Amino acid sequence: MTVSRRFQSFLSTFWEIGASVVGECSGGKDDFSLTPHLAMKPLDFEVIQSLLSLSRYGEKYILRATHFSYNIDECRWRARYKTLFYNSKGERMRNSRLFLSLLLFVSIVGTQNISVALSQTPNLTGSATAKLAAPEKIELQTSDGVQLAVWYYPVPEGTKPIATIILLHGLEGSHETVETLALFLQKNECAVVSPDLRGHGESTDWTGGKKLSARDLKARDLLAIAASSGGRVREQATVQGDIEAVRNWIKEKSDAKELDLDKLIIVGSGTGATLGAIWTANDWLWPPLAARVQGRHVKGIVLISPVFATKGLNISPALLSEAIKTSLPLSVIGGISDKDTNNVIEKLKKNRPKEWYEMRAGEEPKQAPGLDTPEHATIFCMQVNSSLIGDKLLTDPAAQFSDWILAFVRNVLRKKN
Repeated sequence: MTVSRRFQSFLSTFWEIGASVVGECSGGKDDFSLTPHLAMKPLDFEVIQSLLSLSRYGEKYILRATHFSYNIDECRWRARYKTLFYNSKGERMRNSRLFLSLLLFVSIVGTQNISVALSQTPNLTGSATAKLAAPEKIELQTSDGVQLAVWYYPVPEGTKPIATIILLHGLEGSHETVETLALFLQKNECAVVSPDLRGHGESTDWTGGKKLSARDLKARDLLAIAASSGGRVREQATVQGDIEAVRNWIKEKSDAKELDLDKLIIVGSGTGATLGAIWTANDWLWPPLAARVQGRHVKGIVLISPVFATKGLNISPALLSEAIKTSLPLSVIGGISDKDTNNVIEKLKKNRPKEWYEMRAGEEPKQAPGLDTPEHATIFCMQVNSSLIGDKLLTDPAAQFSDWILAFVRNVLRKKN
């Protein structure tokens, strides 16, 4: 059987057993490329990396496969190697069956190839070469007297953060509901600051003994989270909400050369995404002083399942602000049935008709007419194959998009530099 026929036969078989394989074979037996072009499950599928590692014996399938992610820096899909063993039902083979498959694999590709293949397993959680510091709990206070509990995830000692990220949870969540993403970004050299927003987690105390509850928050309370106004000097502003208090803490760390406020990225989930967008619009309204700038520190925004409107809070004014309508790079991520996310995406694409790149579950990637490469886009949209929304989407194994967020962060800051 020729190489191309083996590949097509394998593709057909693997589709039948339920795995998601996307690729196109070209070249010879030892030198070929894979080009994503068919319906896909973004960032959560496996492809063949070497035909020498592909075999079928009875009902057993052996392959070298990959965790696939799009690298915006390099404008290409990037694969990380892993050896996997499947039966005809698409079930991962282990224990005695794994040993039998391993013997067969060695007999086909040779001991040298198998040792290389097994040594090239992917690191799905980031760098493991440096010991990560435990999250630090910080206590801050807003201008209206809310006691904020904030968690700081520093990069390993001696490492310079590639970005400073404010990570915002959704309604009735906390820093714990987004901690999986916080740890991933921390392991990939991002300094992450994740507050329990007022009324959530451990941020329920208000000066005077009053208690706050997420369920009791009204529109004015939610808007107070993203508030930043009053006065000419920002640090002396009369209105400093939750996110602004976090920003001021980051500025202190930036002045001490521990963090970099000019590498600030906002990542929000659910209502946290909406609040992050509103605060970013406010950040861009601060006028510069003679000696320094006071605003426009945010360099990019990631909106995960943004809520369009809830409890009197609405994202529309933020979408029409200069920062979000025309200026900042944005990445918007949501599930297949998330109408709010789709609504936000369509409005952003309308505002920037020549600058968007989009991936939707089960469809080919699309880009704005006239856009040369995805790298030149300023709006990156992803629809993942999940019915979950907000913080719950972060924990869905079928919706892996952490690599997408990391690639977006790196691309934004690379362009800045």
